[in-house]
Amino acid sequence: MYHHRGDTTFAGEDSQYGDFYGLDDLFTENPAVVDGMVDIYSTWIEDFGIDGFRIDTMKHVDDAFWQRFGPEVLAAAHVAGKDEFMMFGEVFDTSRAVTSHYTTTASMQAILDFPFQEAARAYASQSGSAAALADFFAADDWYTDADSNAYQLPTFLGNHDMGRFGSFLVADNPGAADAELVQRDILAHSLLMLSRGNPVIYYGDEQGFTGDGGDKEARQTLFASQVEDYLADDLLGTDATLATDSYDTSHPVYEAVAALASLVDDHPALRDGVHQTRFASDGAGVYAFSRMDADDQREYVVAVNNATEAVTAEIPTWAAKRQYKAIHGATGSVRTDADATLTVTVPALSAVVYESAGRVSPAKGAPAVTLTGAAPAAEDPGRLQVTAEVDGDAYAEVTFWARVDDGAWEPSRHRRQRALPGL
Repeated sequence: MYHHRGDTTFAGEDSQYGDFYGLDDLFTENPAVVDGMVDIYSTWIEDFGIDGFRIDTMKHVDDAFWQRFGPEVLAAAHVAGKDEFMMFGEVFDTSRAVTSHYTTTASMQAILDFPFQEAARAYASQSGSAAALADFFAADDWYTDADSNAYQLPTFLGNHDMGRFGSFLVADNPGAADAELVQRDILAHSLLMLSRGNPVIYYGDEQGFTGDGGDKEARQTLFASQVEDYLADDLLGTDATLATDSYDTSHPVYEAVAALASLVDDHPALRDGVHQTRFASDGAGVYAFSRMDADDQREYVVAVNNATEAVTAEIPTWAAKRQYKAIHGATGSVRTDADATLTVTVPALSAVVYESAGRVSPAKGAPAVTLTGAAPAAEDPGRLQVTAEVDGDAYAEVTFWARVDDGAWEPSRHRRQRALPGL
């Protein structure tokens, strides 16, 4: 469902969106309207085989609508045989207390991960702290409940509303050489493709598109343009202009994204596996994390470096005295020491990936879990934070169950599906 706002004025509040054009009360006070909307979208899925919906301006419709619409349309998709049906909304906000509200309280599958975009830009384009990037991923539990988590979120670097990542690179790095901007662009796409979430690449970014940022300045065409403002764009990684078609499969960003896509295709844990932070420099430098599928249990160590020089890092892993083979961004193999530490050197503005030789040894019995009492979250006092400390250093999953008013135990709406030591 994509609705372009244009310049039309609708009845309702005097805000830019008119409280979603005055429909908020209509949905809440007239359940039959919700019935009709659910029926319309369910029929489209059944009649036309639709695989998913992107929902615009989600935060301008009240929770009561989404709490029915999301689960009921998803159930209809499953009845229609769409087991992998995906529905996500746009909530243009970088606070996880706000964005996560729609995957928990509002009962929707996923929302566009605007907080990831902000964190990725700060790290790859603005030379921000690797520790800040680690803090960003540490807050993924905002999204975790009984039927959704941060792994479902569509992640992105730029889009048609906020502008292209290339425009941010140019704005954040005045005077930087084209070669550096391309390196930072590829670094950002490496983080996008190799970290948790469902990566979305805005068409043209793989061709080095820039623009002046925001809305209309981010809607260039891949075919030859006749828009004067677009023809003045200075593309990254090429001498071409938008006066000609932009389908260059030899463009450096295109080649990098293609290589990353192939890598993930060959190693699915890099898409679906747990994302566990391992190491983060205090300032600009290395952010490293493990990815591992719970069934295959082969560890992949990913390390990105936003410093302008090579950085060596000592990265904890799940396997002691084990060979880790470089499969991206480096060559050869490195062996972990007796403390399961992997020492790697990550080139400037680059990413490397290492794969463990064989499966990680399973834990010997269930680990002890210590719960820290519930307390109101600072960002949203209406939600409680519960912490599970897991003993040992082996892979473990923890699920929260809750019992209300002496009723039956059931999976909590706030559940950590992939709890690991220290989280």
